[in-house]
Amino acid sequence: MSSLSIIECCQLLAIDAKTLRQWLTQAQMSLHVHPTDARLRCLTDEQVHVLARLHSRALQPLVSSAESILKPEEATSQMLAPTLADADLRVRLAQVEAQVTTLQAQLTDLALQLLQERHYHADTRRPAQALSMDEHALPALVCHPTEQRSRLIPLIEYGARGQYVLICPKEGELHITPDSTEWFAWLASLSSFRFVGQVGHFSARRGYNRRPNRSWYAQRTIHQRYHSKYIGVSEDVTIDRLEHIAADLQSYLK
Repeated sequence: MSSLSIIECCQLLAIDAKTLRQWLTQAQMSLHVHPTDARLRCLTDEQVHVLARLHSRALQPLVSSAESILKPEEATSQMLAPTLADADLRVRLAQVEAQVTTLQAQLTDLALQLLQERHYHADTRRPAQALSMDEHALPALVCHPTEQRSRLIPLIEYGARGQYVLICPKEGELHITPDSTEWFAWLASLSSFRFVGQVGHFSARRGYNRRPNRSWYAQRTIHQRYHSKYIGVSEDVTIDRLEHIAADLQSYLK
């Protein structure tokens, strides 16, 4: 089992030293002392192969110092390689975004079906009027403990058809045009909602100072840090404002 220096590991994985240390932390691996030079920290070739598999990396050939001086045509070919890789990544990213959009539409349909099924079962459990309420009344519908902890709230989502869908846990899909009079009246009746836009998402709640007020705040936890953004009062909560807040919070991921 051979030992590889940090420089050699970076060359094999085609990454820089900072990225290598991040990968080691994520994989809970540690460097060890080189068997012939105690000043060097190394990895085994087996550890390098494990990192390559975890991050879908093809190992690159090691380049010696003498080989690092490239001819002009060789340097040009190596400069073109990352460009082609970036183009391939952009294509794959576009495919992933299309799949996510499709999944969002399917999730919306499933949520509506779940709500309809709940209403159906609730109706079928109601006792007949001819039966005695004391003897034949069915027990109240009890929510699952996990559902009690995560209370369903209204959802505003950008769907696959390029339109915003409004879903109410009690009434299902609402046919309300964004930024209309009905839209602002609906927002004024809420205490919280979840927004899934074109570039980001967040949960929104009303401000609270002894009692709920008219101000809305966006909340999201990113990299184990809590972020809050002021949205505005109900009369100012437009789709453009929500998308702006979602994009602002999404920027913390970079």
